[in-house]
This record gives sequence, C-alpha cells and structure tokens, in this order.
Amino acid sequence: MLTYTRPDVDELDKLFDLMRNEASEYLKDSLWLIGLTVSAFRAKFKSVGEVVEVLSDEEPAGFYWIEKRRDILHLHGIILRREFQGRGLGREAMLRIEEEHGRGMSAIELGVYRGNGAARRLYESLGYVVVRQLDDIHFDIMRKTLSHDNAESAASSGPARRDGG
Repeated sequence: MLTYTRPDVDELDKLFDLMRNEASEYLKDSLWLIGLTVSAFRAKFKSVGEVVEVLSDEEPAGFYWIEKRRDILHLHGIILRREFQGRGLGREAMLRIEEEHGRGMSAIELGVYRGNGAARRLYESLGYVVVRQLDDIHFDIMRKTLSHDNAESAASSGPARRDGG
C-alpha cells in the first residue's frame, strides 16, 4: 500500500540526494542545459512547487516533484529507490498525481531521459506523447492532455502561483 507525505526540510535533503544518486546519468546534462549548479538546483528543489514522499508499507520508496505552471502540471521528477522499481509503484504514483494534482489542469508535462526505457514505456501506456525532443541531452518532453473538464476548471480559477500554491 502506498501512502504520501510532505517531507520536512531535513527529509528534503535526503530526497535530493536520492535524486542525485538514482538520476546521476542524466542530471549533470540537464543542469548544464538549464544553467544551474547543483547547489542552485538544490535550492530550487526546496522552494519551487511541491515535493511529495512516496512510502510503500511505511517504508520510504521515493518521491515526486511537481509544479503548477498556469494550466499545465509539470512533473519535475518521479524518483523511486532501485529496490522499489518494477513493482507498479511508479504507475500508481502517476495515477495519483493525475487524480490528486491534475484537477484544474489542461495537461501534465514531464521530461524523460531516452535511456530510461522503463519510464518511457510507463508514460506512453498512460497516454503521454512526445511533444519536444532535446537531442543534445537525449531527453524528450512528454505531455498528456487531461479531460476538457480539467481545462474548464483551470480557465475559471485563473493561473496557479509558481510556488505550487
């Protein structure tokens, strides 16, 4: 059973380190592309959007990091510890993201490293399609359009704040 919590400041540091370990093969190129140092990226991780820790039977399994950008929900990342991968937790977390955070949004957008075939297959099976390719870093931007009801709700509620609130 998965549960979700909001991590405190100390837990955010641990989750950031988890991301650096689990996503190390493409994180350096991504930071170069967006022009951020690791310390600047750490500050952004702690201050932009919302980080949600994923627990599997009370055991820390990973996290996701989202940001509302007007009517688009941007998934900065979903990171699972290696021992929790391949169990369907990523699918379950993605469905929760859409249900819990997708209300009022017209689409969900995310980036995926081309070498991460398992993640790409998951996103495609959930209806995400490639909308932009970043060939220099072997990264694709994928998007899933949400129901028309979500877009109408977003239009009536106005733009979301950049801090995810």
